[in-house]
Amino acid sequence: MINSLLLTKIGIWLFLASFIVALFNSDKKLNKILIATFVAATFTFIVAFLIRWGESYKMGIGHFPISNAFESFFAFAMFLGIITSLLTIKIGINRNLLGGTALLAGGSMGYITFMTDLSKSIEPLNPALQSNWLTWHVLVSFLSYAGFGISFIAAILYLARISKPDADKWSQISDWGIVFGFPLLTAGIILGSIWAHYAWGTYWGWDPKEVWSLITFLVYAVYLHLKRSGKTKKTLAIVSIIGFISVLITYIGVNFFLSGLHSYGSA
Repeated sequence: MINSLLLTKIGIWLFLASFIVALFNSDKKLNKILIATFVAATFTFIVAFLIRWGESYKMGIGHFPISNAFESFFAFAMFLGIITSLLTIKIGINRNLLGGTALLAGGSMGYITFMTDLSKSIEPLNPALQSNWLTWHVLVSFLSYAGFGISFIAAILYLARISKPDADKWSQISDWGIVFGFPLLTAGIILGSIWAHYAWGTYWGWDPKEVWSLITFLVYAVYLHLKRSGKTKKTLAIVSIIGFISVLITYIGVNFFLSGLHSYGSA
């Protein structure tokens, strides 16, 4: 019987297959296969997400599937696939962008699914998580992370192809990812503060997650300031990469290696 976890595993392999096709698609003859595989992976993740949501209601503990580490990584990979698919429609098929995103989405979810013992089961929410503010906070935050992930990939490609004719395109995509993600990150922090007030009685408690969220916010704010000041595209690409490293620390570093109010995120 098809279930959400099985579909998730299929989606992971489809993402990784997309990366392999992109890796060897230097003559562009396999573009149709590349885009079909990538879109199939994204669609599989969307269906798996909806099925998992339905499964939680069948178990009598119905909630939006973004309550633990496995589900949040899942949301990140799914949003990466969705945004990249839409971006591909706008700018046309580009094997480097599709391959990079497929590796980030499939690689991160593959590691969480196959290489860790993190719980992949659907479990009841603890009282602090039983809030609609949580749903919107996590959704908006991970949507912003997906935008930053695309900016990160494009920034690396810009630095790798800085002397090539297509370098400016990667700079523009990197910039777009941050312009897309920054307002969402801001909204995510605000929504998280409101949720914290209802859950713990304070809007801001200097929890490690809150501190690193603020650091991430400031890094991307610096990026926008530097862009407005006319700094070089190389400088902006480096700041974009630093920003995504901060995103990784905000989520992975804090959730898995530091204790705090957000420690449940590593469960």
